[in-house]
Amino acid sequence: MGVIQSLLQLIYPDLPYSYKAREVAFAAIWFFCFSSANSLDDLISSDVLGWLLFHLNNGDYAVLECTLKILRHLSEVSEEYNRMMGRAGYLSALASLLGAKSCRVREMAAQVLSSLLLVQPNRVIFIQDSDNLNRLLQLLDPAEGKLMAKDLILSAIMSLAETNSGRKKIVTSEHFSSLKELADSGDFDAKKVVRKLSTNRLQTIFSKIWSA
Repeated sequence: MGVIQSLLQLIYPDLPYSYKAREVAFAAIWFFCFSSANSLDDLISSDVLGWLLFHLNNGDYAVLECTLKILRHLSEVSEEYNRMMGRAGYLSALASLLGAKSCRVREMAAQVLSSLLLVQPNRVIFIQDSDNLNRLLQLLDPAEGKLMAKDLILSAIMSLAETNSGRKKIVTSEHFSSLKELADSGDFDAKKVVRKLSTNRLQTIFSKIWSA
């Protein structure tokens, strides 16, 4: 725990370390903490999620990439870690990074977000802020020029379409047309999402008829 604690001091937001020092610390934290389950538990039991969120919102691109690398691995470890990140406020922060100038940052943010949205409680949190969903759909517009992580964005939207409230918000979004146009152009994943939305809308109509 001593080594980890020393490394964590280097990423503590209130201490005046340089971006380079923080970048090295992030790399070392990734190496040590993902080498054993005990080290990872020690990491999570600290306040590291709050600090990582701070750097996600305020770091330069080098620090952002290091932060996202740790988050990506955390999201692959367990659903419980995913829930913790969802409750901690990561969903909106990751959604905002989907429009970042760096292609690498956009792609890594999309990877983490796509993983987090596989967990049902996180979907509920995500769609509570309509701006989050609008960002996803808006990025499917070819005019945005940021389709680098298109497959991951569509995967996230497909996860949101698993819930009734998610489907409703998707089809009523002002940017739903971006998804529809992408599907109409022949994109396979976009067509899958639209097909799912259409199927569930028909099921709702039929259930109302049958119950009348």
